[in-house]
Amino acid sequence: MKKIKSFFRNIPKLTWTIASASAVAAINYSIVHSSFVFFAILVLFAHEIAHYFMAKKLGSNASLPIFIPLPLFAIAFTKAPGLSNESKIKVALSGPLVGFLTAFTLFLLNIIFNFTNTIGIAILAISELFLNFVGTDGAKYRTAKRNIALCIS
Repeated sequence: MKKIKSFFRNIPKLTWTIASASAVAAINYSIVHSSFVFFAILVLFAHEIAHYFMAKKLGSNASLPIFIPLPLFAIAFTKAPGLSNESKIKVALSGPLVGFLTAFTLFLLNIIFNFTNTIGIAILAISELFLNFVGTDGAKYRTAKRNIALCIS
């Protein structure tokens, strides 16, 4: 019963998450006019929601992700306070991993059903896996790992 009440308390927050992700899709589709935009938003949504669920699983009072729509890309963030450095590593790695698995699944489905450009989805999957480890998630991972190493020394 407590989980059900918690779910319903989060409905307004979930509305902001869905509305902001929809705004990202609408703005970028009006510029690009390709179904690829929706696949990219789906991968971004899966990436951010993975951070959220991993942080919740590890005991953080995480906020649902919010997307800031910009032309041709988006900024997304999830706040996850109160995590140890080991937990921060898990949260940082969960997003790119789930994003890659989502993009790879879409890649396989696209081979079967031919929704959009297959090469674009392949590039999306590869960039989700590698570029995120260089970018923001990678920086969070490296910082948390360095802090663990400093504590162990």
